[in-house]
Amino acid sequence: MNYPIVINDFTIICAALLLIVTLLSALFNPFLRFRKPADSTVMPGDNDSSGNEAQPVDSSSDATATDAVSSDAVSSDAVSSDAVSSDATAIDAPSSSDAPLRLQQEAKDDIPVSIILTPHDEAELLETNLPLLLNQDYCADYQVIVVIDQDGHDTEDAIKRIQHQLDEHPGHASLYMTYIPESSRYMSRKKLAITLGVKAARTEWVLLTEAYTAPASTLWLRTMTAHCNDYTQMVIGYGAYADEASSFKRFERLNMAYYLMREDAHGKAYRTQSHNLLMRKSAFMAQEGFRGSLNLIRGEYDYLVNKFATSDGTVLVTDQAAWMIDKAPEKKTWLNKHIFYMETRKWLSGSFRHRVWFNIDNLLLHLNLWLIIAGIVYGAVTFNIIVGAAALLALLLTVIVRAVVGHKAAKAFGERIPFLAIYPYELSLVWHNVGYMLRHRFANKLDFTTHKQ
Repeated sequence: MNYPIVINDFTIICAALLLIVTLLSALFNPFLRFRKPADSTVMPGDNDSSGNEAQPVDSSSDATATDAVSSDAVSSDAVSSDAVSSDATAIDAPSSSDAPLRLQQEAKDDIPVSIILTPHDEAELLETNLPLLLNQDYCADYQVIVVIDQDGHDTEDAIKRIQHQLDEHPGHASLYMTYIPESSRYMSRKKLAITLGVKAARTEWVLLTEAYTAPASTLWLRTMTAHCNDYTQMVIGYGAYADEASSFKRFERLNMAYYLMREDAHGKAYRTQSHNLLMRKSAFMAQEGFRGSLNLIRGEYDYLVNKFATSDGTVLVTDQAAWMIDKAPEKKTWLNKHIFYMETRKWLSGSFRHRVWFNIDNLLLHLNLWLIIAGIVYGAVTFNIIVGAAALLALLLTVIVRAVVGHKAAKAFGERIPFLAIYPYELSLVWHNVGYMLRHRFANKLDFTTHKQ
């Protein structure tokens, strides 16, 4: 049976609408609004046409040291490449030759820095990843401060074993251990631990990370601190999941990372997903650290970026040498992370602005899909070949364009996401978020705070 090809104003409008919405949907894509720069570093104001020059940060408190390290602290002046066994590597790290040559040339400019860890029941992971932090290719003296619970005997034993190894191989790093007071109440113990670590730091610059996170290379520390100068207040490093994490989890994290990195690049840093944050101790102390959020159980890194990042003093580093790799999250950990963020975002400034782009993107993404489905159904029911063909063409273009753009973005950050899975993953993101919001809506709100009464 032959069907007549009907060409009228309605048919033309429908076909044009399908293709226009498809184009708009493709353009409103986070992977197109931010591109990883060639030098892998985004300086504040790179995309700011205001022409305002950044002003130097007052670092007069640089020399301020504290005695906050416990008297029971473990210390040494030891680290070398021999201190770490060959099987201690938690990830496939790129060789030092992959790092920019300038980092090797500027080794003499390495600055003193303190790395702060706050593990909780993570002795095994700490024993694996702590040597990687202590074995950094770094010329200046630096310290690693580990803050643990008083009853964290397994963690303490692991640190002492590492300490014993370090005593035999003097180097540039030193290891310190201190404890969280058992009497602390009505405040997040995680945030208290970070605060104690910052106070114990003998350096102006402090680098916050986690025991379950491993540096991607021995140049991690140097790559992060290479951007510390009089103008810098904070350096935000990139973080990714280990390959063992599902492709959807890695895609979701990458997708959100593009939103956040775009905001960083425009001088409007909102929060960070990565456990890779370098900031000034003097700023932390002057503005009383976590004051205003100590009762919230989670959101440590989010709150610090939201509070301390400045438009002209924040640097985003995406160089692979500076990455931190998180272990693949368990299902419960993954779910709790998202549910707790639903609570945390209430206390972050710029939350509405941040969500606008995400909502617009997903609105256009789903509007495009609904119009395509409507076009296919209409074309089939009315035998309108032009509308049906336009809808099929729009679907093909949508899948191909989004897959190509998403695949290119994933490749830029070393993520192996199945090509044809990208479009379904994008569609599912909003529905996962709806699920998280519903779980948060019906959760016991006392679960999110230390104030239980």
